[in-house]
Amino acid sequence: MFMRSEKVIVALMLTVLLALTGYWLKNQFKIDSCFDLGGKWDYEEKRCLK
Repeated sequence: MFMRSEKVIVALMLTVLLALTGYWLKNQFKIDSCFDLGGKWDYEEKRCLK
């Protein structure tokens, strides 16, 4: 059985994981949109080159 502090730690870890996943997905959608528009993604400058 989880103790209260363990539940809090698990909840915080899941929150951080979800936030990082959301950030990663946001960037992946930007890259995909660039490719869909016929552009080339510059990974160093993190922008779309058309």
